[in-house]
Amino acid sequence: RGLQSSAVLFLFWLILSTVGVAQFFTEFREAEYDDSEESLYRSLLYIFHYPLVVLMFLLNIFADPPPKVTDYPKSQKLCPEVQASFASRVIFGWFDQLILKGYRKSLNVADLWDLCYQDTSAQTVRRFERTWAKYYGEDTEAATSGLYKKFKSYGTLKNTISVKKKRVTILWPIWGAFRSPIMSSAAIKIIGDIISFINPQILNLLIQFVDSKEYMWRGFAYAIGMFVTAELQSIFFHQQLMSMYRVGLNWRTAIMFAVYKKPARGTQWEKL
Repeated sequence: RGLQSSAVLFLFWLILSTVGVAQFFTEFREAEYDDSEESLYRSLLYIFHYPLVVLMFLLNIFADPPPKVTDYPKSQKLCPEVQASFASRVIFGWFDQLILKGYRKSLNVADLWDLCYQDTSAQTVRRFERTWAKYYGEDTEAATSGLYKKFKSYGTLKNTISVKKKRVTILWPIWGAFRSPIMSSAAIKIIGDIISFINPQILNLLIQFVDSKEYMWRGFAYAIGMFVTAELQSIFFHQQLMSMYRVGLNWRTAIMFAVYKKPARGTQWEKL
C-alpha cells in the first residue's frame, strides 16, 4: 500500500533546492574570499550539503517501483498514470508515449489503456450506492417493500394502507460521492486565478526596471518570475480541467446507473 511517489516530499525537495541556489553561490564566494576558519567550515559544510539536496530532488522526480502485492485487480494494459510520479502527473509526462505513438502511426482502440481503477464503473457505482445509503438509508426501501407486502396480503388497492414516502433527489448523493474532487478542483481553480493576477504586477516591475538603475540580478529575477508564474498558471488550469473532466465522467456513470436501476428500485426513484 506504499506510495510510489509523494507530492509532499517532491515539493519539499523542490523548494529546498530552489531557495538554496543563492545560498550555495554565496557560501562558495565566502569560502573563496573569507579567511576566518569558522566561516570556512560553515561554507564548506553547505557546499557539500547542497548537492545532496539536489540529488534528493532528482530522485523524487521518478516514481518508486510498483508494489509486488496490491489489492487492485491486475490489468493487461495498465494506464501509466497509475504508476507515474507526482512530477509526471503534474506536467502529464505519462501521456507522452501515446502522443509519440500517434505521431508515428494512426491510433486505434487497441492502443488505448484501461481505465484507472478508481474511475471504473464498479468503483464509481459502489461509491454512489454507499453515499445513497448514507443520505436515505432504509427509508426509500421501506416505501417500496412495505407497500409490496400490503399488496400481497390484501390483494386490492382499497385495503392497502398508504405509506408516506420521503422525497428523493439524486443531487445530494452525487455531491456526497464526488465532493472531494470537486472541492479540490475549485481550490486549484482559485489558486490558478490568483496566480494570473501576479504576472501583470511582475511585468510592471520589469518595465520600471528598464528605466531605473537597479541591480542586474533583479531584472533576471523579474524575467524568471514571469516565466514561472505563466507555467504555474498553465499547470493549475490544465489540472483543474482534467479533474473536472474526470468528475463529469464519474457523474455520468452514476446517473446512468441510477436511471437503469430505476425499475428495480421501485417507487423511490419516481422523483429523479
